[in-house]
Amino acid sequence: RVSTSARSAGDVFLADTVSSVGRADFRTARFGADAVQLPSGKVFVAGGLTTSAELYDPAQGAAGAFSNFAGNLSSVRFRGGVAMVGTQAAVIGGRQNDTNAATAQATIEVYDETTNTFQFATAQLPAPMSSFSTVKLQNGDVLLIGGQNASGQVLNTAVVISGNGIDIAVTTLTATMSTAPQDAKATMLKNGTILVTAGTDASGNPIAQAELFVFQTSQTPTAPATTGVTPVLTSLSPNQGPVGTTVTITGTGFSFTPDDNTVTFGGILAPVQSVLSGSNGSTDLR
Repeated sequence: RVSTSARSAGDVFLADTVSSVGRADFRTARFGADAVQLPSGKVFVAGGLTTSAELYDPAQGAAGAFSNFAGNLSSVRFRGGVAMVGTQAAVIGGRQNDTNAATAQATIEVYDETTNTFQFATAQLPAPMSSFSTVKLQNGDVLLIGGQNASGQVLNTAVVISGNGIDIAVTTLTATMSTAPQDAKATMLKNGTILVTAGTDASGNPIAQAELFVFQTSQTPTAPATTGVTPVLTSLSPNQGPVGTTVTITGTGFSFTPDDNTVTFGGILAPVQSVLSGSNGSTDLR
């Protein structure tokens, strides 16, 4: 999001050698776009100064490949956000051009990979927004921090999106940042605290400080209800070990409250110590 011109290519690097293994070209040059990995392993790229969206398939050749797919966003979403809401990718807010804050939108469009189509979510942001930061919380919800509204005001507020697919809830938290940031970077720390760094203030000046966003008990977002959902186990690690071995169970349909999950091995009850949001929309029990 911090580039100054649109690019139509993505370079792929090997971390252990720090060398490029090739380049995969976008079908459309993009600036102000965002991306997230889907449960299929492909990467969903949307937004920027275009209504189109693309999928990056890492399995296609050494550098992978981008491909267009049927279906477009209802409008341009410049400097919006893309995040997994449950098991589907959501394109959140954003402006319809790169110069006018008044074109910001409050709607959320959800991408269905099985049908290659978009649908509007059942809820909207509390106000039109762009240039906010997104981060996935430990309970699977999505947190939006800061950004800019349609009046050009830089926001110090935070919003939580919970649910799955188009069936979502949007909640504005009472906590606020001491400095209103736009285009900042939000990072989830191991203890659940959110570290907010960099970005610019209301005057467009770079912010030379970092701030911690800590959830109080009354502000902790609640996870979507899982009543009636059949848990699906996708992996077990390790798959064997002596009594007392910590096992990570990855799957979907688990409760985010540890005591609400019942796990047995050979008929013997095993306590669930923690529930964390895993990759690709899954959940990890430990």
